[in-house]
Amino acid sequence: MQLVRTVCQRDAQFEPNFLTVGNSLESLLSMVAAGRGVLLAPEILSHHRTIGVSFHVLDGSKEKFEIVLIRRKCSEPATVDNFVKLLKESVRRIQKQME
Repeated sequence: MQLVRTVCQRDAQFEPNFLTVGNSLESLLSMVAAGRGVLLAPEILSHHRTIGVSFHVLDGSKEKFEIVLIRRKCSEPATVDNFVKLLKESVRRIQKQME
């Protein structure tokens, strides 16, 4: 979470709000489907297909493990779209630095 917080602060000048209020994967996916946020999770969770959410592998995260971003399928506020774009760009930049 610290990496995501640092990237958001440095590259987009905002403070992300991290919530861990779900007590199960199903409740977290339901919150994403309802538009309450996005979820960063290990790639293995992408096999839990849920109506209303889409899974996006973050390119460049495969060196040690693969991370997926889980977000609502239908349109979202620009802040969510901007966060997703920023996160993907940051993962690519970090990957290049590690090469």
